This record gives sequence, structure tokens and C-alpha cells, in this order.
Amino acid sequence: MRVYIGTFYLAGDPALGEHRSSSCGEFNMTPRRIQQQVEGWQWEVPQFADRGNLAQQVEFDTIRRFDSFAEVHEFMRSISTAHAWEGTVTFREDGPMPGTWTEFDIANCIITPPVMYPMGVSLRLHYSILGGAISPNRTGVWGARITEGDEERETEDGGIRVQEDEA
Repeated sequence: MRVYIGTFYLAGDPALGEHRSSSCGEFNMTPRRIQQQVEGWQWEVPQFADRGNLAQQVEFDTIRRFDSFAEVHEFMRSISTAHAWEGTVTFREDGPMPGTWTEFDIANCIITPPVMYPMGVSLRLHYSILGGAISPNRTGVWGARITEGDEERETEDGGIRVQEDEA
């Protein structure tokens, strides 16, 4: 699975290939309800209030490979300014047929800087993302075009969304 925010790939960068930027592994998505602990003067036990907010906690690992140990350390030093740490994060999985894909977004995300484990010229990264609403699944075909009336359009990555599932 490829994971990206804007144009920066957290996992599975197609420009680097699977060997240099692996797809995400150990993927875990947990819905969380935002709760508040309420304490009162001389209460024996606190009370809890459900604030009615639903958040999505996503965690995954990925591996980046480099040509030298110096490149690993340069990446570790520069990652904090490499991309936005807030926004919409997209998760894209290749489909069963060549050139097809399925993706979904999580809006209003905050990305915690990854925990990094250098291993020679490889670097394992553990990302934790907290976000809000999940978009409906979208599926598409790479390089396809669609005509709407007299207007032909194509997505930025060369694919076209051909179906949006109802949520």
C-alpha cells in the first residue's frame, strides 16, 4: 500500500520503486472516540464524558534503502522538514488487474514524526497518524480518460477515478 500526503510519499514511493521505498507493512487502523476525564472536588472516582468525536489512529512501518550510511543519516536529519505534518493523507492499494487501484483518504490528519531504526544502509520508519473522517473508497485505472459532456479529464497521476463507493 502506498501512503502519501500531498506529493510526499511516506511509504511506497513509485518514483523510488519497491526496493528503495517499501509499501507499508504492519498496517493497523483503530477508530477512537474522544473522551474527557471529569474530576470533581472530593469525588472518590472521576467520571468520563464521551465527546462524540470519532478519530482514526493509523500506524504502519516502512523501509527506505539508501546507497550509503551517510545518506541514511542525512534523511534522518532532513525528514522533519521534508513534507507537511498536517493535512489529508491518502492510502492507495494496487488493484487485482494491472493498472487498477483503490484508495481512500483520511482528512485533518496530524502525522507524528516517525520513530527511526537505522539498519546499515536501510532505515525502518514507524509512522503514527491521527485523523478524522475517512473518505469513501475510490477505484480507478491508470492512464484512463473519461468524457463528461464535451470535457475530457484525467487525474494528476495519469489515472481516472471511475467509481466512488457509497459510505
